[in-house]
Amino acid sequence: HSLIRSITGMDTRNTKRLVLTNNRLFSNRKSGEILVYEGDMDKLSWSKDDIEKATCAIRGLQNKVQSEGKTLFIFMLAPDKSTAYADYISTPVFKKRDNVWKLLTDYGINVPRIDIILKEAIDRGEKDIYSPSGTHWSARGYELAAKDISEFIGKRSVASP
Repeated sequence: HSLIRSITGMDTRNTKRLVLTNNRLFSNRKSGEILVYEGDMDKLSWSKDDIEKATCAIRGLQNKVQSEGKTLFIFMLAPDKSTAYADYISTPVFKKRDNVWKLLTDYGINVPRIDIILKEAIDRGEKDIYSPSGTHWSARGYELAAKDISEFIGKRSVASP
């Protein structure tokens, strides 16, 4: 991306920089900004009906996977960077999204609440839960997610539909 940008002047990363209200969330020199994937903006236009339809489809898949009573289905929804840092992005539009995890849980879908674990770490002041210069989790973010998933599995048993 850097080579293309230097030759053509075009940015091909499909990312967007947003201003943060807290400059202690990342360790980089631009810690007052957040880099998010532009596709995260598309999620702002999802209707509740669209989310409910997807949730019903996931529930159907979970029922099929667990139907023999031996396999535990887990739907892992990885929160994007704009979701995890929504409370710190100066543009309030990210705070208005429907809580997809709550809807999944309400429909009885086995979904670890990775969003909560990552958000708690961010709120405690842990830096770099997501990569400062990218849109993905950092090593610490992956560590927190893995721990949460492991604990989630340990608390669950297979339930037939």
